Amino acid sequence: MWTVFEIAINFFQGFLMILFMNRCLPESKVSAWWFDVLFEAIICGFYSLYLFIPLPVSLDNVIFIIPLLYAVITKRGSWPQRIIWTLTLGAIFNIATIGVSSLYEAIFDTTFDQLMEYGEVRLGFVITTNVAITTLVYFIPRIFVKSKAPDFSSSSFFIFIITLVLQIVIAELLFIYQIKNGVNDTYFLIVDICMIILVIMTVLLYEIISQYVFKRHQAEMALQVMELSQKHNTDIHMIYNEMLATQHDMRHRINAAESLLKQSSNVPEESIHELLDVSSEIQNQFITGNAMVDAILTAKKAVMDESGISFRYQPYPLQKLPIREADFCVLISNILDNAIEAIGRMGRKADQKTEIHLSLARSWDMFYIRCENPMDPNTIHIRDSRYISSKENARIHGFGTQYIKHVAENAGGQCHFMPSKDHFTVLIVLPDQEG
Repeated sequence: MWTVFEIAINFFQGFLMILFMNRCLPESKVSAWWFDVLFEAIICGFYSLYLFIPLPVSLDNVIFIIPLLYAVITKRGSWPQRIIWTLTLGAIFNIATIGVSSLYEAIFDTTFDQLMEYGEVRLGFVITTNVAITTLVYFIPRIFVKSKAPDFSSSSFFIFIITLVLQIVIAELLFIYQIKNGVNDTYFLIVDICMIILVIMTVLLYEIISQYVFKRHQAEMALQVMELSQKHNTDIHMIYNEMLATQHDMRHRINAAESLLKQSSNVPEESIHELLDVSSEIQNQFITGNAMVDAILTAKKAVMDESGISFRYQPYPLQKLPIREADFCVLISNILDNAIEAIGRMGRKADQKTEIHLSLARSWDMFYIRCENPMDPNTIHIRDSRYISSKENARIHGFGTQYIKHVAENAGGQCHFMPSKDHFTVLIVLPDQEG
């Protein structure tokens, strides 16, 4: 019966470990209930080895590699997040077990070896230890874990990792000293309680800084979006004024042609053609069915012409847009800005030809935006599945791709960034209920 009881307790602790990692790390589509049960069984099997094979107590710390492996396989969080929460899990299990052990040794005047002997005292020790661990596993993620994707610097993560490692090492050294010397002084119980409080304070500090970093990141992104919107509005205003000027000029040309025809019926055809000749600016204009999109494309085409970039546009009627007009325009403008900047970082030769290809299409109830441009693969920087700006201060730049992804996902769509050997492709798929 004792063997069955111990195995059941070990499986329960495996359940607590996997539950803790699931609550503290971002969700993953890779995981499934049977996958969780599999890892819980692996943890149970590792813990149950000592029932049949004599093993050193220190091997208990190796068990936490399994929850870390679980986080890696299920692709939950970044590496620093996985390490921090695995170490927190290890601190909870170790310090809670040592604390309850010190409590029993102080109250019942027993030794650790006596706690390992089957009997009523061990039964109470095992149950009390698991109640303490369950309380902490439930309490810490529920109270502290609010933001699951902090954008810490490497040095900040390193400090938290070192702090948790030191807490585990100190608790383990005190435990070994207590066992070897057979000491059951209440001072050890007080130290263990302080260690638990220290773990909680470390997690609390981690959460406070996470929230601060997350809010600062959101504020920076909002500021960048406002600046981008202002820039795009300026572009639209400029093109709109040019269109008004062109219309005004064209009106005068038509009036002059009419006056010329009224004065004489033998006006040379060349004179009429010269008066009604359409300027190069008019030829650059796009007609999509949406004036704002026309203005954006015209403005970006002018920038590309100045930079010696060819623009190949596959048109599609845009009388109806899949998202708000303002969001759609900022989306298109961001995509083209990123493409122009990527080509600008290539260091191309004077005679090297470059082209940006933008295409729009509808298929059934989905709207597709696809942009492809050449690029230098050395300028692509990815951190935690996120594209980082190649500019000098990446922390205050690089919001373009994030904003594109944000707009697409908020509309219920998808955004895919697909770098290849020397080309970069952006594919956005949006639900189009009115398509």
